[in-house]
Amino acid sequence: MITYCTLAAVAGTALLAIGVNTPPLLVLGLALLDAGCFAAQAANMSRVIALDPRRSGSLTSVYLVLYFMTGAVGTALAAPLLNLLGWQGTTLTALVALLLATVLGRLASGTSVPVRQRSVRSGCGQGR
Repeated sequence: MITYCTLAAVAGTALLAIGVNTPPLLVLGLALLDAGCFAAQAANMSRVIALDPRRSGSLTSVYLVLYFMTGAVGTALAAPLLNLLGWQGTTLTALVALLLATVLGRLASGTSVPVRQRSVRSGCGQGR
């Protein structure tokens, strides 16, 4: 699932690279990039919560702090990158980062962390 999400973001970024002066391509590129990133975030949060459902609040907090910290770093780097490399160089950098994330995600999916099992008491809630 996450692979498809990042590939949607890759497609959106590619459209942004070639369609900056073509409004329909620009809008479609932005929509694909946003949808792909948002869907990947939701899928990643599901995986994080599955690590230990009893600690979902703590795990979600850590995930979101890291998510927004890396987003802030990306935002801080975007303007200098745009100034240095221009639009094409910036979108190429984004494409490389997204493709790298896709490859690393695929490699990591083969070595998934086992999910803890909840213990279930027999007769729980049955007045025994």
